[in-house]
Amino acid sequence: MVLESFELTDMDVVFPNATTAVATYHARQKLAARGKSEKTEQEMNDTSTWIRTSDGWKCVMHTETPAGDDRKS
Repeated sequence: MVLESFELTDMDVVFPNATTAVATYHARQKLAARGKSEKTEQEMNDTSTWIRTSDGWKCVMHTETPAGDDRKS
């Protein structure tokens, strides 16, 4: 799949300690199969966990769940 466009909203970041960040956000994204013109639009709730290493921040886990219709605007 090719990510055609995206919009991130409702961003929040929590730092449980100095070397860990947990980011949550809502993503609206349009995808298309490579070489195809038909697009799929998705609304997802995402969470990413990042750790700081000697090489910088690294994403060590990411989850994505379809957003329900009850999302607040």
